[in-house]
Amino acid sequence: MTTAHKVTVGLAVLLAVLLGIAGWAYVQDKVALARHEEQTKANGSAVKGLEDANDALAKQLKASLDGLDRLRVGTTTTREIVQAAPQVITLPAPVREVTKEQAALPESPVKQGDVIIPAESAKAWFDAQVTCRENAAKLDACEKTAANDAAIIAVKDKQIAEDQVVIKGGTKGQRFRTALKWGLIGAGIGVGAGLAVKH
Repeated sequence: MTTAHKVTVGLAVLLAVLLGIAGWAYVQDKVALARHEEQTKANGSAVKGLEDANDALAKQLKASLDGLDRLRVGTTTTREIVQAAPQVITLPAPVREVTKEQAALPESPVKQGDVIIPAESAKAWFDAQVTCRENAAKLDACEKTAANDAAIIAVKDKQIAEDQVVIKGGTKGQRFRTALKWGLIGAGIGVGAGLAVKH
């Protein structure tokens, strides 16, 4: 085998190696892009799930507030207030209605230390309890929505950071592989052209 043949075979092997490395770099770029697309879909699904949770919270809050409003409007008499009170406030002893006759009895159900709400004030007291329950429901929904919104922002921030990496051409390693790929392709073309010119 002459020196010219050895050089030709060496250049052909070099060309094959260069093209193999370029092919490997190409596959790595495609894999990285596919991973990015999968992560983008996963991020989109996560955001959609959190937004759906916020919508469900809003519907639940509306239903709760509507129910409390119906309770407020539909509860007007002292007897209704006594019956509805456990729905809006938890007390260690039940709320009772004491009639004039019961209050006048020597064995009255009213004991020393009991707080008596006059019948005229019962509706205002009950409405205040309903308002308190409404505010608690609003606060709970607000806290959960704020937590979901914070999670949405975190997912979107992460997606933006990932998109910026892709826009720049990938990580430093990916950019190096891309430069290497094109450098090797150029070198392979040069070697191929050199082999073609010698023959």
